[in-house]
Amino acid sequence: MKELFNTHVRWILFTAIGMQLLLCLGIPALARAQDSGKRDYLLYCASCHGEDGRGNGPAVKVIPGFPPSDLTTLTKRNAGQFPTDKVRSVIDGRRPLPGHNELETDMPIWGVQFQQEGEEFSYESEAKVTGRIDALVAYIRSMQRE
Repeated sequence: MKELFNTHVRWILFTAIGMQLLLCLGIPALARAQDSGKRDYLLYCASCHGEDGRGNGPAVKVIPGFPPSDLTTLTKRNAGQFPTDKVRSVIDGRRPLPGHNELETDMPIWGVQFQQEGEEFSYESEAKVTGRIDALVAYIRSMQRE
């Protein structure tokens, strides 16, 4: 019985230590990804979609008749579910946006724009692009309002 107790205690301690390591390593990485998504959003998206994501960026005045989407209502407009795959495919360029092809104001295809120069579409470059787009999608998800 004592051996069973010791094994159980060891398992609990091992699990607790493992959880602590995951928290210590995982939270900073998550915070960095969130910061990266916000940074990319402010650099590449805010000019059209606005810093607050409501489609009121300064480019609205330059490109009349071309209202950018309100990114803060994506969840609301999709029956309470954030459309992760749809947002990701629009950002990376796999899903064309209605009305964009006829205009000279096409949203850039970030899946191409984010490629490492000289290393385009290599495994390493694709992994970095995926990470940046995932962080951007996570940041847009954090902007949702009810």
